[in-house]
Amino acid sequence: MTREEMDAKLEAVEARTEAKIAEVNASIQRLADAIIGDRGLISEVRELKVSNKESIAQARSEGQFTRWTLFGIALAIIGTFIAVLAFGGDQFGAGKELGSSITNIESKVDALSKNAGSGNVKSLPDKPK
Repeated sequence: MTREEMDAKLEAVEARTEAKIAEVNASIQRLADAIIGDRGLISEVRELKVSNKESIAQARSEGQFTRWTLFGIALAIIGTFIAVLAFGGDQFGAGKELGSSITNIESKVDALSKNAGSGNVKSLPDKPK
């Protein structure tokens, strides 16, 4: 093998090595662009972080609204319960009084019906004018 053939082989090997190095460098550059570039992985992670913060803030504000709504409903239920207890006792007492009034009326009606049979019926007063 002559010196010229040897030089040609070395140049061919050198050219292939440089081509592979250039290919590896291009792959590394594409990977770096995918990670660091304008629409790369890092920028997408930052955008997700910002959108997550906004979502969390929105959920918290909606949670505040829900909490106040539930608090208002609870107050309304408690107020209704207290009102029923406050006015329910009066109505219960009125019912007891009505029962005794009915018993009193029934006894008077019984007495009148007994007197009607004996002829000692008092006449009812006329309606007032």
